[in-house]
Amino acid sequence: MSKKISLASYFLILTGALTLLLNAGCKKYLSSKSDKSLAIPSNLVDLQALMDDYSRINYGVGAGLTCADEYYLTESQFEGLYVDEDRRMYIWEDEDVIDSKDNGWVRSYDNIYRANTALEVISKIDRDPVNKDEWDNVKGEALFLRGRSFFEVAMVWAEAYDKGNSETKLGIPLRLGTDFNVPSVRSNLEDTYRQIISDLKASIGFLPKKAAHVFRASKPAACGELARVYLSMRMYDSAFFYSNEALKYFSYLLDYNTVDTSMRYPFERFGPEVIYETTLYMTFAAYNNVDSTIYQMFDDNDLRKPLFFYGNKDGSQMFCGSYNNTFAAFGGIASDELYLMRAECLARQAKLDLALKDLNFLLQKRYLKGSFTLRESNDAKEVLEWILNERVKELLFRGLRWIDIKRFNKEGADITLKRTIGGKEYILPPGDLRYAVAIPKDIIENSDIKQNPR
Repeated sequence: MSKKISLASYFLILTGALTLLLNAGCKKYLSSKSDKSLAIPSNLVDLQALMDDYSRINYGVGAGLTCADEYYLTESQFEGLYVDEDRRMYIWEDEDVIDSKDNGWVRSYDNIYRANTALEVISKIDRDPVNKDEWDNVKGEALFLRGRSFFEVAMVWAEAYDKGNSETKLGIPLRLGTDFNVPSVRSNLEDTYRQIISDLKASIGFLPKKAAHVFRASKPAACGELARVYLSMRMYDSAFFYSNEALKYFSYLLDYNTVDTSMRYPFERFGPEVIYETTLYMTFAAYNNVDSTIYQMFDDNDLRKPLFFYGNKDGSQMFCGSYNNTFAAFGGIASDELYLMRAECLARQAKLDLALKDLNFLLQKRYLKGSFTLRESNDAKEVLEWILNERVKELLFRGLRWIDIKRFNKEGADITLKRTIGGKEYILPPGDLRYAVAIPKDIIENSDIKQNPR
């Protein structure tokens, strides 16, 4: 029988245990079998508290945003970055990219460990008529958290999914339990995405239609996350199905005509479009310099222009449109993304009337009242281009651009990323192996996990 401890004490144990978990497979560690048992929570109250640790659970991986093309850094800003790994990610270095102990990989596997802990403990707690709602919520949140965390790791540290080679490409370590003695090894990409989908699908059956707070998962959040996953895999029929399912639960769109454009950060936190709250974990302000080509995409009557941007003294633009009501990047699930995912999938299915219905519904809420002219076209290529352009504009600094570039290049988009620092140009061409960021070097050095090829 596990010894009962306070939740605060458990978190201290968890932090220390995590280091061992992330380096599971280390020959030195496994050479002597551990005889210590980890004391764990033993009731639903403690498990729910474990799932409610916002400072860890609701922080997502920001590395994809760092690597993407939505912003630029001046030379002085680049040299002034506090963390060396940010400089290395910004110019897409080959190796030794991440060497800090607190990074997206560590935070994701921390959450995976928490999810596995909850799943193991709850399997020993009887579900009954009295506790069924609490029991279901804990299990649903744990499955959602594990699936979401696996996906965050895959988006950054694995290549883009391609059905044609997914069984031969490296995926990520799939930690499905809390036993430190089980070595961490990389699965293939097919098994990685199969596990992500399995966890998220399973979570839907346990989660409520509406969570007590957007910190917690819900059915529309899980469906929205599944739509993201399938979109990244270019499985557009399935992405349509789950974006459509999510919108059945939650379809509200905010009319930007009702938002005060004079506020520096105009969108309230936990606002009416937010289904699931996540903040992207970053150590610098990528939002300070928005790529000028993106800013130029916004019409003068587009209310996102005054709401999203704040002019810098040098004429560049700072992004202020986060749904977190701060400089911190919002990476959660919101209804605007659902409409754009569904519209994209409909356009790819040549259902142009329905795709345009979603697109126009969104844009009518974004333009100055009375100024927007409904988009009309029978050209599937044109409609898809409109939708993808709106995806760039609407979902700016949501942490989605990196995986979008990876999937678009799989379809022949031929997107090449470029940076210039100190007169030197850095280039990331389509299909480059650096689209799978190098795994943190301490994880590689202390385990049998394979590094991404270069």
